Amino acid sequence: MRGQQELLAEFVKLGPEQKARVLEFARSLADDRADAENAATDPNARSIEEVLAQLASEVPEREWDNLPDDLSENLDHYLYGTPKR
Repeated sequence: MRGQQELLAEFVKLGPEQKARVLEFARSLADDRADAENAATDPNARSIEEVLAQLASEVPEREWDNLPDDLSENLDHYLYGTPKR
């Protein structure tokens, strides 16, 4: 309850444009939460494995051949430049 009171106290200090932006942001958070809840309960939703398999199937074979042989072992090196193992 205290957090709500603090939020309201700060909100009333804002100008009309800032209040509109805060409301828009709050509504987008609520929409995101609703989308996540709906996806979690959607019996027709595909699993992450199915989505990744479809994406992988769309990559041409010649592109897979361009990946380094040690990609899984040195992923941090290829993503972030850390030293190879």
